[in-house]
Amino acid sequence: MKDGSVTFGWFVHNRYYPLRDWRPETEKVKKIQIERDLVEKFESVSLDAFEPFTLQKHLKHLATFLSEDRVKHARSYLKSIFAEAVFTITETVYKGKIRPFGKTKKSLGNVLLPKGVVEGLWLWKEVCSDSSPDAFIFPNSDGGFTDTGNYRNRVLTPLMEKLGLPKLNFQVLRRTMATLAQSKDR
Repeated sequence: MKDGSVTFGWFVHNRYYPLRDWRPETEKVKKIQIERDLVEKFESVSLDAFEPFTLQKHLKHLATFLSEDRVKHARSYLKSIFAEAVFTITETVYKGKIRPFGKTKKSLGNVLLPKGVVEGLWLWKEVCSDSSPDAFIFPNSDGGFTDTGNYRNRVLTPLMEKLGLPKLNFQVLRRTMATLAQSKDR
């Protein structure tokens, strides 16, 4: 989301609303409140531009002419919308085992995804055989995690030998891409 391509209005209309499972009458009321209290103000603001101060200032402004209950609802909607806008990593896979920790403390936590990635994942979710919350996004043939060693042995090692490279793995690819990206115009 750091590229600024996802706006608050786009996210609410295309990602937040479609995931709600409100009863029809409830949905009508909630959407009216969200549109009036939040979307009208932040429609074209990029998600990566928000900061707590801006949101708190807006809630204080709403409190000058709306009921306390309505302002609390607006705050609750904001929390819910922004909670939906992040992808949370809770586990890592290392040497064939799933573990509830990562290499560093920052390995786990919330990750903001660019619009293109969100759209791609959304399309994938619609066609994949298992889109449950516990399923892997790109599973192996048994529905488990993909072993990077398998891909390395099957694809990267033969490519390395064919190209006559001394070493080819994900770290080499990542560093090569980072080096090449430094010389690209933005």
